[in-house]
Amino acid sequence: MRSALADLFPPFSQMIESRLRALGAQTRAAIVLTAGVGAPDSDELRARRISLAAALEMLHLALAVHMAIGEATDIDTTQYQSLLGSTILAGDYCFSRSAELAVRTGDPVVVEIFSEALKRVSEGNLRRFFAPADFHFDEDRE
Repeated sequence: MRSALADLFPPFSQMIESRLRALGAQTRAAIVLTAGVGAPDSDELRARRISLAAALEMLHLALAVHMAIGEATDIDTTQYQSLLGSTILAGDYCFSRSAELAVRTGDPVVVEIFSEALKRVSEGNLRRFFAPADFHFDEDRE
């Protein structure tokens, strides 16, 4: 995950690192890495599991970054607008990196599942921002 974030420039990288530390244990990755071991393991299968584990954690990080938008309530409007755009871009960057990592698994089903997950989360976030009273969106459920 850290190498997937290495090319992000400092203002965003600091925000992402802060969110990554706040998330704590990366249990999704641990489950994928341990449960995905088959009887005949190989370097290729191990690399695919690592890519899937990193993709899941990166997706979770993207969601956490986007959720930070709602947490910034104690700043003025100008700062909020600046923070909003930056946070959305940083979260979207993490979304794109999660998709890239999913592709590295070499499994079209994994790519399809990630594509659907990204679509549903993005649609839910848009609905939450533009019609909050009409729609209840739970990222964890999606």
